[in-house]
Amino acid sequence: MRQIILILFLALSAHATEAQQYLYLKKSGTTKMKRLSVGDSIGINVSEERGAFLEGRIRAIGTGGLVFDFGTYSLMEIQQIRAYRMELYHLSRAMNRGALVLVGLMVVNGWIDGGVLILPGVLIGSAAVYGASFAVKYWSRPVYDVSDGWRLELIDFLQVDEPFEPQ
Repeated sequence: MRQIILILFLALSAHATEAQQYLYLKKSGTTKMKRLSVGDSIGINVSEERGAFLEGRIRAIGTGGLVFDFGTYSLMEIQQIRAYRMELYHLSRAMNRGALVLVGLMVVNGWIDGGVLILPGVLIGSAAVYGASFAVKYWSRPVYDVSDGWRLELIDFLQVDEPFEPQ
């Protein structure tokens, strides 16, 4: 058992040392920042048209730019980044489906019992949760705009071979 744990630990630590490239989004004049790494789902806008996002996962980060499922883009080409907060996105999907399932269950229950198909309180509550799911989904994907002071910075820990020399 100890050998299996040791092998798993070594395999996972080797994987962790591979993914040492990060893309930092920093806001000028503040301490606000967002870190993106390989495997994160994001959307990028490379055109002047606002809201035209190409969405996918980051496959690689390097000095040449970002590699996605749909192509490679340099950091200078990117006008906007939409970073996804996946936990909020999944919560919005659960709220959306939960509200619909609750209404469906109430209709089926009323049909089987031969009584009222749906109670007004259940309908109002489900409509409120269904509407709130769209607000949570909107909050799950903030947009960082380069023209608003956000700058993109590449952090690559694999290229830290040279010693630091102060100027």
